Amino acid sequence: MIEIIQAREEHIALLPEIELEAASQSSLDDLPEHLRSQAMPLHKLEAVHRQGLLLVAIENGNTPVGFAAAEIVERYLHLLEIDVVPRAQGLGIGTSLLDKVMESGIIRNLQWVSLTTFSHLPWNAPWYEKKGFRKIEAQSLPAFLADILRAEEAMGLDPNKRVAMRKELHPQV
Repeated sequence: MIEIIQAREEHIALLPEIELEAASQSSLDDLPEHLRSQAMPLHKLEAVHRQGLLLVAIENGNTPVGFAAAEIVERYLHLLEIDVVPRAQGLGIGTSLLDKVMESGIIRNLQWVSLTTFSHLPWNAPWYEKKGFRKIEAQSLPAFLADILRAEEAMGLDPNKRVAMRKELHPQV
C-alpha cells in the first residue's frame, strides 16, 4: 500500500537516492552525465520540509518510493521536483503526489502551481498537460520562471527541450 504523507526528518536523507534513480531513466541527450549524479541539496530539502512543502510516497508504512518538493514564489507554488523510483512508476504515485501538491497550494490560497520540465518526454510535459497544466509562452513568463529556465540552460540542459508550465488553482467552495 502506498500512502502520501508530509515528509519526516528521517526521510530527507533518503530522497536524493530516489531522485538519482528516477534520473537514470533519462537519456544522456536530455540529462547530461554531470547532472545525472546531482540531486537536490539536502539543505534545500530541509528548507522545503520546514515549510511543510515536502511530501513522500511511503510503501508499506515505511519505505519512501517517491517524493515531491515545492516552494512558494509570489502567488505560485512552484514544484521543484517530483520523482518516483522506476520500479514503482506507472502505479499512480506521481499523480497522487501532484494532487497533494495542488491541495497544498489551495490551502495556502495560491493562484498557480508552476514547474519546469522537458517538453518532449511522455512522462514530463505531456503528462502534466493531461493533469491540466499549460505551457507558458515566453512573453508571459513570470520573472522567476524565466530565471529558472536560464539557470537550467547554464547547467547544460537544452533550452529547446525545456518548458515552463502552470495550472490555476481553484479552491473548493
